[in-house]
Amino acid sequence: MRSKVVSNFILYGLDMFYVSLIGMLFYVLVGKMMHPADYGILMTVIALYLVISPLTAIGFNEAVARFIPKLLSKNKNKLKPTLKYILKTSFVLTAVVAIIIYFLSNFIANTFYSNPAMVEALKLFTLLLFTGTISMVIKGILQGFKMFKYMLGIDIISQILRLGL
Repeated sequence: MRSKVVSNFILYGLDMFYVSLIGMLFYVLVGKMMHPADYGILMTVIALYLVISPLTAIGFNEAVARFIPKLLSKNKNKLKPTLKYILKTSFVLTAVVAIIIYFLSNFIANTFYSNPAMVEALKLFTLLLFTGTISMVIKGILQGFKMFKYMLGIDIISQILRLGL
């Protein structure tokens, strides 16, 4: 039991370190390759994502990580319906928010940012929001099942794709 806890701790620490390191490299590389105005737009969209994505996940990622072990030990019958509900709710809520932002992107870009160049970035943002929120919930599920190897694998793949784009 103790070795499993230590192993999970190490995997989770590696995951956090790896994501932070690749994230830093991403920002440095993109900052050197992009025009300053374009980089500013990108950083604005990422900041918007960091504000909105926790709202669309509505805490499900933390909740499932905490409650899966409890459901596994006390009431396994409720586990599958609970996970379906969480995934479905996250999917629908994120889809609604993404669609609203997509269709209001022109208004948002011109009214709040006074920058028509933000329209396309905001439309792409909706894809980031959708995939990012669902990914957060799935990672919460993996954490709840103590599948830290899979979390690390998902983050390695996503960070490689991030650098490749």
